[in-house]
Amino acid sequence: MEGLKHIAVVVAAVCVLVVTPAYAAGPPAHRPPMAGTRSQLKAVRVLPARDSIRIVFVVQGQIRYESTRTARPARITIDILRTTISPVLTHREILSEHPALIRILIARFAGSTRVTLDLAAAGSYNVYRAQASSQLVVDIKTMAGEAAARAVPPPPPVPPTPSVPMEPAPSTARPTSVNPDPLRLATVRIPWIARRPDMGEFTAARSLPEGVRVAGFRQREPADGSPVSEGTLAYLSYDSENLYALFVCKDEPEKIRSHLTPREEIGGDDQVTVYLDTFHDGRHAYVFASNPSGVQQDGIINEGGDPSYAIDTLWYSQGRRTRDGFVVLIAIPFKSIRFSSESIQEWRIAIGRTIARRGETAFWPYISPRGQGFLPQMGFLEGLELISPGRNVQFTPYGTFTETESRDPDTLRTVRSDQRRAGFDTKVVVKNAVTIDAAVNPDFSEIESNDPQMFVNQRFEVFLPEKRPFFTENAAMFATPINVFFSRRIEDPGFGVKVTARSTRWAIAGLGANDRAVAAQDAAGLFGRGAAVSAARIERNFGDQSKLAVLATERQMGRGSNAVVSVDGRMNLSPLWTISGQAVRSDDVDQNGGRVKGAAYFAGIARNGGHFTYIGSYRDIDGSFRAPLGYVPRVDLRAAEQYASYVWQPDDSGVWSFGPSVSSVVDWDRAGRLQDQWTTAELSLSVAGQIEAHAARNEALELYAGVPFRTRSTSVSLSSTTPAWVSLWASYSRGTGINYSPPAGMAPFLGNTQAVYTWLTLRPAPR
Repeated sequence: MEGLKHIAVVVAAVCVLVVTPAYAAGPPAHRPPMAGTRSQLKAVRVLPARDSIRIVFVVQGQIRYESTRTARPARITIDILRTTISPVLTHREILSEHPALIRILIARFAGSTRVTLDLAAAGSYNVYRAQASSQLVVDIKTMAGEAAARAVPPPPPVPPTPSVPMEPAPSTARPTSVNPDPLRLATVRIPWIARRPDMGEFTAARSLPEGVRVAGFRQREPADGSPVSEGTLAYLSYDSENLYALFVCKDEPEKIRSHLTPREEIGGDDQVTVYLDTFHDGRHAYVFASNPSGVQQDGIINEGGDPSYAIDTLWYSQGRRTRDGFVVLIAIPFKSIRFSSESIQEWRIAIGRTIARRGETAFWPYISPRGQGFLPQMGFLEGLELISPGRNVQFTPYGTFTETESRDPDTLRTVRSDQRRAGFDTKVVVKNAVTIDAAVNPDFSEIESNDPQMFVNQRFEVFLPEKRPFFTENAAMFATPINVFFSRRIEDPGFGVKVTARSTRWAIAGLGANDRAVAAQDAAGLFGRGAAVSAARIERNFGDQSKLAVLATERQMGRGSNAVVSVDGRMNLSPLWTISGQAVRSDDVDQNGGRVKGAAYFAGIARNGGHFTYIGSYRDIDGSFRAPLGYVPRVDLRAAEQYASYVWQPDDSGVWSFGPSVSSVVDWDRAGRLQDQWTTAELSLSVAGQIEAHAARNEALELYAGVPFRTRSTSVSLSSTTPAWVSLWASYSRGTGINYSPPAGMAPFLGNTQAVYTWLTLRPAPR
């Protein structure tokens, strides 16, 4: 029970931390005014008539207002100045079935109350103060012709499916320039729609999708900055529950690559993608991708890293082929993503298309590999108002019960035995951006198996990524250059709580659990004396893509304990150069009371550009450093690593690219003795992203069991995804290597090595 008390204290402390900083970066809260200085909106009354509609706003206090009307989108905006909203006015989105009005939105805005009236078949209007009363009145006339059109449902699509129109009404999205600037950001204002989009209407020749039209997609690869090679349009919209993205893509139908594969396995297919940075910080974004058949792939991308597809979010996708391409509709529920609790949202967005047979990726807005990262080049998404995930609570109980019956061969008696296991997982989202996960005796039996890896003749522990849902959500918040928290170290949790929160400038995470895998057999129950594990992290973002963070972990079991405190940071020196660093201290006490303290340090510098790339790092880990909750395979180490590459593209099309790369690793022990030295030179060739060839030479010096070994190897590899019905990867290497596990009685020795790997996928069907 002492372990559980410790967990409860840690989680409670994290919850206290979460409440305040998670929103500290948002707009400053409006303090209550002195009596008599502000008015208050008390109620809203809607009075429909046959040819008009009246909306009455009941205001306590003086009424001062400003109103405007826009045609695109069709909207009346009224700012009731210096007015707050009564707490009893809980319905701040009012839907209308009147021909002139779609809905009413009420929100706080810049010290005032903003009322937004989304219009349908609306004609003239009038806004005025009612005499001798505290009422603001809006009268809207109905346009008879448009009202009748709105009342009639749209006709169904006419079979067969005709060609998709590619030049509808002008877009309200601001396109990128003809000669794009990699640092120029675009803006799109997304409209609210009254009803969910219908795929049938989108493929009808005479129908234009609702939503803001986005065009001007430009390539990132292979021809950086060139227009997308096939016609591509996107339409963005939202309603009270979902954000919608409709992609209308032209292409030759027989050349489209799309297969009905398991979720996430669409890497070789054509794709459309939506990136959403819901906290507007340029550091983290959701990724939602679909192939033309509607097969999904989703994940999280953190700036400076590769996307993580460990999470599986609930969202919807539909795909349909047309005579001259395909159409994909993506619907992303607001309850499936995290964002701030502000009534008016400001997000970042990028939408992309991948044409697999050309190795082509194109985006709106233009996102160049020569720019400062990927996420900072995303565009701005405006127009999201009064959205919320609602009551987002998930509760998943489970139970397994087995009974076996066998006969004792000696006594011929029947022996019965049973096994029972029960538990639950739950998730609660508070204030949109704070997530609380809890698990009691969680069931991980349905988790997919580890990816195939080579475990034979390995000197160090093989890294296996985390795939358990309780640990995967927001796992990147615990990531550091020196990996001092690796959740797979918690092998068998009987109980666990995790709290994560994020805002524009702050990110906070905390976790508490017990691990029965390290408990004695007689104390391995749900609340037994297993190891009590806790971790907490707080991160502050500042400047342009810079951050500073603190991470603390602790594990206690019996009289033994281990505590680790880490400080890490990252700073951008220029659009292409970034530096990072980390300092860690550990304090380890064994079961006999012996104490060991240690330290570890990391420094790195990186340049990511369109042609030249350089990554350099140095790490220093002393021999007394202990991080049992982390993944630190070696201690007593000083290591310097470097990588440099250059890529040429002979023509502007970017179809051909080739270039050399060099990497090296040198490490010593803390006494200065050389331990290992690796140098690899490689030449790479790529053809349209479809065919890749590599040739490499490796020279190494490795000190193992006190004996220096010199190894060398030569390798070649080839991969191809053309033609579309076959994918091939093959590799061959030959050289010398160390036998780390020799036969009994023999010392490790140097031997000849030869390895051949092949991977082949056949797709006899076109889909």
